[in-house]
Amino acid sequence: MPRRGTSGAEGRAVAGAVDLAIQMRGARVGQWHIEHIELDASSAEDGSWSAGREAANARIAVRDPSVIAYIGPYNSGAARVSLPVTNRAGLLQLSPTCTWPGLTETGWDAGEPDIYYPTGIRTFARLMPPDSRQAEAAAQWADSTGARTVFVLRDGSSYSNGLAARFMRAARALGMQIAGEAQADATSAADVAGQVGEAAPDAVFYAPGTTGNAVAMARALARLPDRIEVFSTDVALSDQFLEAVAGDGGDGRASRWHIVFNGVTSPPDTAGWQRFRSAFIDRYGSAPGQFAANAYDLTNLVLDAIQQTGSGDRQAIARTVLATRNYRGVTGLISFDSKGDVQGWRMSGYVPTAGRFVLDRILQSEH
Repeated sequence: MPRRGTSGAEGRAVAGAVDLAIQMRGARVGQWHIEHIELDASSAEDGSWSAGREAANARIAVRDPSVIAYIGPYNSGAARVSLPVTNRAGLLQLSPTCTWPGLTETGWDAGEPDIYYPTGIRTFARLMPPDSRQAEAAAQWADSTGARTVFVLRDGSSYSNGLAARFMRAARALGMQIAGEAQADATSAADVAGQVGEAAPDAVFYAPGTTGNAVAMARALARLPDRIEVFSTDVALSDQFLEAVAGDGGDGRASRWHIVFNGVTSPPDTAGWQRFRSAFIDRYGSAPGQFAANAYDLTNLVLDAIQQTGSGDRQAIARTVLATRNYRGVTGLISFDSKGDVQGWRMSGYVPTAGRFVLDRILQSEH
């Protein structure tokens, strides 16, 4: 986890949650003494990650036979570096933060996800839903507003193309019709907005690959009738988007945008969560966020796997954790699918209002 830079606070909270899980188990599981070795993933200069540092961290882990799980890294890009290294060693890798779909799913960048699993066996699981689920949540939100026809836009990036395809699949399953689809980036936004106007859909879906593309499309779509709602993904959930669009004297009509974030700020109100939250505050003086809670649950899954297998064998522990079904964690009920993704999702839906993002609703899968 990063210790410095813009993600340093979250990185330190994740590491603290791992320590807390081990402390609350007494640092022993059966005959085994459990130790958390923290590997800093951030540069001393600005806290950014590098491929070289991530690869070195993964090699440190796999070369030590006492290491039975690798938790992290913080960024999906870094996970692309470490995952093939840990997979070759049969070492379980768990992510409390990574959301790039290609780590587990086909249909994204070339060769994914197979390039991350040279052994052909999955050794990776995560508790954040992949970005592809944002498209499902956006379709659910659009359906709840009564939209029956949707125009789907993409900007040509693998991220945007993949999300557009997932949205269309989910929208059709909900009974919506696709009024049209087109590729649009910052240079073609105005022309494509004209196509949308001619199609006269109830709603638009756009998963921009960059904030700049989101801004350009918001300005272009502002010329359309107010009744056309726009549904988007969390690339648009940025101050840059607000400043450029919501600050355009109202011309951006940002309030018509509905932006999905694949996480929640409000945790489940359960006894388990409250115990974890109180223990975390007692030890660190601040409340935990979702990433820290994810790390706490993942650490406990590893500790339980050691107890269940009665072994320190990497492969046995990996198989046991990946087979998790209906585990009651502090983040909710946890089950992993065959790809290593957590089943089910809860996401936040935001609407830009008066120059800030306002939480409009919590979106949730049926699982």
